[in-house]
Amino acid sequence: MELIKKEIEFNSDKIFTVMKKGKLYVGVSNICLNLGMTLGMKNRQVRNLQYDIVLSRGCTKFDAGNSTLAIELEYLPIWLAKIKITQNMMEEKKDLVEKLIDYQLHVKDILSDEFFGKRKLQDKSDFN
Repeated sequence: MELIKKEIEFNSDKIFTVMKKGKLYVGVSNICLNLGMTLGMKNRQVRNLQYDIVLSRGCTKFDAGNSTLAIELEYLPIWLAKIKITQNMMEEKKDLVEKLIDYQLHVKDILSDEFFGKRKLQDKSDFN
């Protein structure tokens, strides 16, 4: 089984990805650190993913020198949307909040385009 590893740049961050059996996975710790999460916040996200009834289905572990949790691209937006932006975060970690919103809205498309090519938008007349 061949793994294709690729580092993709997104807004000056490096996102580590792995393609396995036609599915694209993203390193969870890598995303958390890119967002500026503390170690405690990152560990909480890893736990949340492993115990979430939906998200756990999209998780796998890779050996990258140590056991690394990764999430399938299709599950990435769901996970990011489930990260609650608290009042405390808005007051004390404004940069994290802004990056998280940007990741929530755009990172899946950037990663998908990088691996699978840019999608063409359908003409609205195709729907009539």
